[in-house]
Amino acid sequence: MTSERAENPRSGRRWSVDDTEVRAAHDEQTGDQLADWEVPPGVVVGWNGSQVSREAVRWAALEAVARGCSLTVVHAAGSYVDWFDPAMVPDASALAVEVAMEGARFARQVVDASVPVVTHTSAGPAGAGCPPRSILIHPRADLRSARQVLVEASRRAQLVVVGDRGRGELAAALLGSVAMSVVAHARCPVVVVRDDGYRRAGPRHAVVVGVDGSPPATAAVGFAAEAADRANAPVHVRASWSTPVTPTYGPLMPPSPVREAEVARAAAQRRADHAREGIRLTHPGLEVVVEVVEEHAATGLARASDGAGLVVVGSRGRGAARGLLLGSTSLELLHRTSCPLAVVHAPAKH
Repeated sequence: MTSERAENPRSGRRWSVDDTEVRAAHDEQTGDQLADWEVPPGVVVGWNGSQVSREAVRWAALEAVARGCSLTVVHAAGSYVDWFDPAMVPDASALAVEVAMEGARFARQVVDASVPVVTHTSAGPAGAGCPPRSILIHPRADLRSARQVLVEASRRAQLVVVGDRGRGELAAALLGSVAMSVVAHARCPVVVVRDDGYRRAGPRHAVVVGVDGSPPATAAVGFAAEAADRANAPVHVRASWSTPVTPTYGPLMPPSPVREAEVARAAAQRRADHAREGIRLTHPGLEVVVEVVEEHAATGLARASDGAGLVVVGSRGRGAARGLLLGSTSLELLHRTSCPLAVVHAPAKH
């Protein structure tokens, strides 16, 4: 087996996916040193050895190939370190490194086998679609919590990928809460990969994006267009609307329900048309389909996910209360989509 090496920017240590160097990595790690690492700009994925983390790493590895960037496989051991006696922390450190190496080895297998899967990415933007052997894979182990490690990693990463379930009922609830916390607090887009099926965007599986005119939704449209361009996939722009419920106050008569519905539908159509024109301006070769539907936004997007390769939404929409990190639509979709879900925050204000 050939090795894939990556240097720790702080310590100068070189970690490898080659089994011959795994033991050396174990021998020189201590609990304090495990946190001594930085995230290279690229794709970051959480790994704990569960089936859903395998699906997340598989998705992230192919995404790294499509983007032509590095992949960092992170195992955060905080979920089980608390069960160790303090005197056994070095053993916990060794175990954490071993698990991280396992994830990196699996990622390398996926990358090396990816050529038939990602050949269509040559149609993407400049720099996309690197030869698999040129993709650097960085295994990283940490004794802190997964929430803390992945949110911190998002400050430098292009993208963070997490699974939405873990091992067993308790682990499932915990990892589900990790995914929710990372989605809410990350500084970069987050993709949540489900454990009940694996699918990627492509010519037969569209990228679906929900729009409502909010800044996060606008950012989501840009993310969706780039993802579709890399995958040679169509983009389906969905805008939902519903007739506002207008109360009657004393002698005042509410506006006509028909008129209210017309106004709501016209506003949704304008938002969808604006998104389509923006995509055509930046990615003129993409196929863009617009759907304006009277329905609950999350319900429609969940239904659209059945045949999609990726659903993309903003972190919070126009109706979200000030101060909320996640809106009702993105929160509901975390539990309802049947394909990977990307949640995108609005660009930070400077």
